[in-house]
Amino acid sequence: MASIADNVVFNLLYQLLSFINVPIAMHTYLPFQSRFITHSHPRTFRLLGKIAKRHHITLSSLHADPSLIDLTTRIYVRINANKEKAIHIDIPSTLNDKHNNTKRIYNCYSFWIPYCIEISNQLNYSYSLALNASDWGTSNFLSMTSEDKENVIPDEYSMLESKKLTKLESWNSFESFKKSWLARKSIMFWRGSTTGPPIKSTFNLQQLERVQICLSHVGKEGFDMKITNIVQNEIPKQLIRQWLINNNLIGRKINEDFFKQYKYYPDIPGNNQLCGSWGAIRKCLRGNLMFKPNHKSHMYYDRYMEPWKNYIPVESNFLDLEEKFLWAEANIDQASNIAWQGYCVASNYLLAIKNHFIKASLKKIIRL
Repeated sequence: MASIADNVVFNLLYQLLSFINVPIAMHTYLPFQSRFITHSHPRTFRLLGKIAKRHHITLSSLHADPSLIDLTTRIYVRINANKEKAIHIDIPSTLNDKHNNTKRIYNCYSFWIPYCIEISNQLNYSYSLALNASDWGTSNFLSMTSEDKENVIPDEYSMLESKKLTKLESWNSFESFKKSWLARKSIMFWRGSTTGPPIKSTFNLQQLERVQICLSHVGKEGFDMKITNIVQNEIPKQLIRQWLINNNLIGRKINEDFFKQYKYYPDIPGNNQLCGSWGAIRKCLRGNLMFKPNHKSHMYYDRYMEPWKNYIPVESNFLDLEEKFLWAEANIDQASNIAWQGYCVASNYLLAIKNHFIKASLKKIIRL
């Protein structure tokens, strides 16, 4: 079996031959690399190789880089003298090959690989791009949320949702949207998981931002905000579930289309408390009027969203959520128009999501 040293030598030789434009039969190196990758991250290699094959490009190698943190990655798109393209990907050596994060990498690269191929077709030269698949922004890596608006690319949920556009209900005019929207229940409806810091006790559970916000609106007329999924727990789920039941915070799991029964949705943060929930774009696309704080960390589509035009602004602690809800109920025509404008932005954004990725990436690529 190939050693790590063998792999380093191979990569250096490959880069040297590419640099001096020596013709390379890229596929002849794949069996060697495959043996190495099978030894280190077999699941990740198999999934990324599946994507590459689908798009008719060779995944020449996958390197586990100890300098990469969390879910930061690098993709190298190389073109040899015969105009053949191949990709090489760096992943963090700390990536758990059996963890759900591997699925996150797969989901993101399902879009990033074809997008990067298109960039290569435009540029016609080899390049590298640093991409971050985690919930947090990282400097020098294009991220799915960041406090630096120039360092943001479309997020995982947005990319996945863009594939479903043709299957979702759509509205061609404000009149048809308003008629449908007014027929919905006038309820602030939210469902979500116990994302946030690890839950080591029921005290930690009570301190979760999502739990506190839901708890502060229990029993209020027009509010239905509950926890449906217990995650990131270090104590038995049954203890957490019983506490949620005792506090009237437990709800059943639902699918996204269920939200179309309701007018209002609060954008409560999840793991990254500096940005909105990744599922918020799905709610806008289903016509929910979003109540959203001015998050410090931005999603890509935030640049197109304006308060009182595409969503109703609320304080970061959501203490004014009831007040803003009552305003919407008292100004239903304005509220329906804001919901419509939010839907239009979400729909147009997803229709052009590939172009958004390419536009952001062209500013950050490194020519090889």
